[in-house]
Amino acid sequence: MKYKILYVEDDEETRKNFSAYLKINYDFAVFEANDGKLGFESYIKNKPDIIITDLSMGNSSGIDLIEKIRKTDSETQIIILSGYSETETLLKAITLNIVEYLIKPVRRSALKKCLDNTLTLLNVNKTNFFYFTKNSYFDLTSELLFLNNNNVKITKMETVLLNLFIENSSKTLESIDIYNAIWDFEKDYKVESIRTLIKKIRRKLPENTINNIYGGGYRLNLDRV
Repeated sequence: MKYKILYVEDDEETRKNFSAYLKINYDFAVFEANDGKLGFESYIKNKPDIIITDLSMGNSSGIDLIEKIRKTDSETQIIILSGYSETETLLKAITLNIVEYLIKPVRRSALKKCLDNTLTLLNVNKTNFFYFTKNSYFDLTSELLFLNNNNVKITKMETVLLNLFIENSSKTLESIDIYNAIWDFEKDYKVESIRTLIKKIRRKLPENTINNIYGGGYRLNLDRV
């Protein structure tokens, strides 16, 4: 999976230099913005995994940006690069669940260490989750489904079906495969029963998560992740 990173900085030279560094040293899709307002627009459009932001910017500050994001999103990893080192500013930033607060001028070695730690955290967080989109996923441990970070109730059959799809995420599942996994010969095989179950789980997942395959099969759409 290629991670997406948004860099928000009003100093163009600094922004371009650090963006070039990120593109050269990491396999990131890098997005840029020069203030908090444009940064939030980019966040909504591009759904980055990591945000690096300055605090003091023209139209909208970094703190304003982070506060808006944290109203609905506690998952995106946020790093602050700032010339401000006042205790009050630092404490406010900490309450917003940031990864790290680096004081400018920032050495590239310090940024690299911070990014490497952030990537480790992202990978650990994703180990027990199967993501359908950035904010919609199935918790493999608790077997809970989340749509836009909100828990969605699913039945026992739907739980078995999701596990089956995830375990065979690179394969096409035929109706008979689904029947054998869920009913195990407890009831007569009917294609319509499979279609009904697929229809029900589709309503609880992001649109186009499950594709119909010619011939009657079904497959997860991994291009969404």
